[in-house]
Amino acid sequence: MLSISQSKWMQIGSPTSRVQFEIEDRDRFLRIDGRRAYHLGYGGCQTCSFLFERLSGANQAVQIEETAEALRTGLNSLDEDVVQVIGRGLPENVYCTILAESPLTRVQPGDENDYFMKEQIALWGLDTFWCLPHDPRVPYFRAGDLDLGDSKHFFNFVAPMMPTEWLKMSAIEEYKEALRTKASGTAVAVAVLDVRGPAVYTSDPIPVPDEHWCLTHYLLDGHHKLNAASETGKPLRLLSFISASLGVCTRADIERVVGLMQLTP
Repeated sequence: MLSISQSKWMQIGSPTSRVQFEIEDRDRFLRIDGRRAYHLGYGGCQTCSFLFERLSGANQAVQIEETAEALRTGLNSLDEDVVQVIGRGLPENVYCTILAESPLTRVQPGDENDYFMKEQIALWGLDTFWCLPHDPRVPYFRAGDLDLGDSKHFFNFVAPMMPTEWLKMSAIEEYKEALRTKASGTAVAVAVLDVRGPAVYTSDPIPVPDEHWCLTHYLLDGHHKLNAASETGKPLRLLSFISASLGVCTRADIERVVGLMQLTP
């Protein structure tokens, strides 16, 4: 499970950042260099099923050269100057910024650990138009889940900008070697929390839980670190900026899950 060591609310970002949010009708998108990189699902609809889907604009990491060395060696505090530098490369927003670590499970769409094959269908059933499970169009990573009580369940996902096959295997091996003796540095993500449950339940009796809280970290930098951590079973250190306004949630919802992850070992 993702374990948070520090958290802080920040108003940060730039209107000219390479990374931007876009809302068209109810659809939300994450854009990089003007191209849509991820469909983030529908906003303003708590009963729509949760989803993320990689699009053609997700074809590169978003690196800030002046922060590369600090991220390579690893961050220890949200008070470090590098956090502000990274934050200025994000869309203008209020963020709950977290410094966390988590073991990861790599998921191939369609396999037994695929959320969209298992937990989503158990709650929402199959899509009534396609009659197929949702396809995120990229292998992704699960970073644990947690029972919130009151028929609510919390899920953590890490969605990369590119598949493992695009990466340099030599770089992954270097990070794997580093993980055997020390931390492998820090990855960077922008995150969205969606709190959703169906308006009409598709099974009888009603499944438990009946509400999914889904926090997705869209990885901007650190893909080699991510895969090295997954392959070795070591935790990934993650600097993540959770948007206060883009998710289907309230600020209190974000504070609730962040507080729980700060208590979870």
